[in-house]
Order: sequence, then structure tokens, then C-alpha cells
Amino acid sequence: MENVKTRREFLGIMGVTAASVMLFTATGCGKKCEVCGKKPCECCPVCKKYPCECPEKCPVCNKPLDQCTCPPDPEKCPDCNKPLDQCTCAEVAQILAARCTGCGRCTEQGVCPQNSITKDVANRWPVVNYATCDGCGNCLLHCRDHGWSLNKHEPATKPEPAISLVKKSAAVPPTGVNPNIRVAQIRPKSGLTGCQQCNDRKCVPACQATEYKALTGETYLQYPGVDVSKCFGCGLCIEACRDFGKPQGIELVLKSSL
Repeated sequence: MENVKTRREFLGIMGVTAASVMLFTATGCGKKCEVCGKKPCECCPVCKKYPCECPEKCPVCNKPLDQCTCPPDPEKCPDCNKPLDQCTCAEVAQILAARCTGCGRCTEQGVCPQNSITKDVANRWPVVNYATCDGCGNCLLHCRDHGWSLNKHEPATKPEPAISLVKKSAAVPPTGVNPNIRVAQIRPKSGLTGCQQCNDRKCVPACQATEYKALTGETYLQYPGVDVSKCFGCGLCIEACRDFGKPQGIELVLKSSL
């Protein structure tokens, strides 16, 4: 009986020892890592630091991203590498403050398919909603056509438009009051040049059909009157005068020069 008891005690001691060995193997010596302060250690096995300071690598070629030569993901923007639905590099309309005369042609109904351009009546700038503008360029083309028909009486080349397309992140709206505001001015009659004071004039009805109604006067052999406080420089009166086949009797001049 004594041998059996001794044997059981021996086996018990061995079992406790085996359990201790397994616990030690699983948890280590019981000390915390001097770098990460955790047990077991969670330091990076490569750089031996916590958190890991290894350079981010390309999942395809396993090279650091600044050394990666893999082609860009077609679903991502090649400039910012963001998904296309998160990219801020898309092109939008940019109003060029040095050229825009505030005529409002680009804000007319139907010019922008997204209705992204509205009119700042107080400061005479077109206002672009960058959240909805998709950079279609319709406003730019309309501005170019407007410049072709109004900026010179007989233009040799088309002038540059007052709108361009830029990356959304680089778009900056103009501020303050537009210094390029132009208004209609009647050119005095001089022989076959200037306003001919025609009877069936079309310039006044063209203006009266707009929201501005700055041009008045239907009397034959009298010059039309221009209310510069209402005139927006849209140029419809000039186009009507030209379409009528008479010498152009209206021009756009800087409002500040009057």
C-alpha cells in the first residue's frame, strides 16, 4: 500500500510539473516585452518595433509603395489614387476673374445641364456649385460664342472664354465685386456708322424680353435709352441690332468708365 501511495504522489508531482511546463511554453517567462510592454510580445518580427514602422508595401509586387512599378488600379484616380467616387481631382468650371464681365450668359436656363451655375446679382459673378458640376464644358462653349459675337465688331479671331476647366481641388471662386462689368452704350450716328435710329428697331424688344429691361425707347429718329443700373451687359441688344442688318449701333463699355 505504501508503494502505491508513493507512486500516486509521484505521478501527481509529475502532472503538476508537466502543466507548469506547458503554461511556461504558452506564456513565456512571464515578463513583459521592454519595447511594446505587452505579454506576449506584439512587436513586428521584421523591424522589431511596436507599432510596426515597416514601409507600406504594394500587395501585388510586395515593394514599398514609393518603389512600386505596378500599373494604377483602373478603378482609382491616377493622381490621388482614391476611388473614383471619392476623387476630388475631377474637372469643374472655373470662372476667370480677369476675363469675366458678369454678363450672365452662362447662367441662362439650359446652358448648364446640371443647373450648377447661378448668378450673384450683387457682385456680378457666376457662382459654380462644385458639388454638382461635372465639367461638361457647356458653359465654356457658350461663353466663347458670346465673346465671339460681342467683344469686337469684326473680330479676326475668337477671344478666350472667361471660363476654364480645372481640377476640383484647385477651383477658387472669385470674390468681391466684378471689376469687369460692362453695360450697353449707344454709338452716336455718324453717316452709316453708329445707331441709325431706325423705325422698326429690334434692340429694345430684345432687351425688354429679358429680366433686365434696361433698354427703352421706341420713338423713330431717337436714340434708345440705356438704364445702366439695370443693364447686365448680356449683349442681346447688340445681337438684335446686327441681325437687323443695320450698322452696329450699340457696344459694351466698362461701367466704371462712364
